[in-house]
Amino acid sequence: MTINRLDVVVMFDTGSTSDAVSPKFARVANMKIDLLDVPMGIQLGCKGSKSKIVFGTSGPVRYSSIVGTHYFDVVNIDRFNTIISMGFMRKFGITLEPEHDSILISGIPAPTLSEGEEMAELVRRHSL
Repeated sequence: MTINRLDVVVMFDTGSTSDAVSPKFARVANMKIDLLDVPMGIQLGCKGSKSKIVFGTSGPVRYSSIVGTHYFDVVNIDRFNTIISMGFMRKFGITLEPEHDSILISGIPAPTLSEGEEMAELVRRHSL
């Protein structure tokens, strides 16, 4: 996965324990999708959710100074291409500073969208 300014819409989710990519993004990025031996339940932020994770993928990750490989669940995600969890953030030394609208990787600022750019991109994608 390569995160370039407007190519990939990523949600950094400090409450998530699972890293995920959308099926559409996995196909476009030519990520090999594997059927899991045992489907796993997914706990969403709503009561009574019964979704299951059936597919997974491992792929390259490149963002700022991060270069590596990581496992992602393949999950139907609305409005985002991928969800990044606390585990991913710990693994790659990512710190979020919402008060400064910044993402730090090992203490060094990484490229992000401004609030205006983010809103414009979400509006554009929603209109498709």
